[in-house]
Amino acid sequence: MHSTNWVTTPTTQSNVSSADDIVAGLQFAKQHNVRLVVNNTGHDYAGSSTDKGALALWTHNLQGHEVIQNYESSNYTGPAVKLAAGTQGYQAMEYMRAVGYRMVGGECPTVGIAGGHTLLNSKHGMAADSLIEWEVVTPQG
Repeated sequence: MHSTNWVTTPTTQSNVSSADDIVAGLQFAKQHNVRLVVNNTGHDYAGSSTDKGALALWTHNLQGHEVIQNYESSNYTGPAVKLAAGTQGYQAMEYMRAVGYRMVGGECPTVGIAGGHTLLNSKHGMAADSLIEWEVVTPQG
């Protein structure tokens, strides 16, 4: 028997392809008092990337990567990689391997860049634990 009582599919999804799309989604959710969820792949055991009645901002199409050889901040100096929000873990690892670097990331190919579990979590943490900087989009842009 199939019950729809536990369906958590967002009512509306926005296929985000730019920061402007994110701003529009944030403003819409605020103006209409709609719960907002953000997801790259939707792979989330806790279900926080889905919610019945919510507006989902799907960031999967925000793609891109770049190695910054001489990154500098108050906490770190050295090579770093900039990955777009829609990058999946396997894409990031393939890119890093191609340019001669390694990274920690989830074992499952459907996991985004910041999450996922690996056999090396106990030693190196998750990808999100290695972040040195965020580029964040706010409702103001």
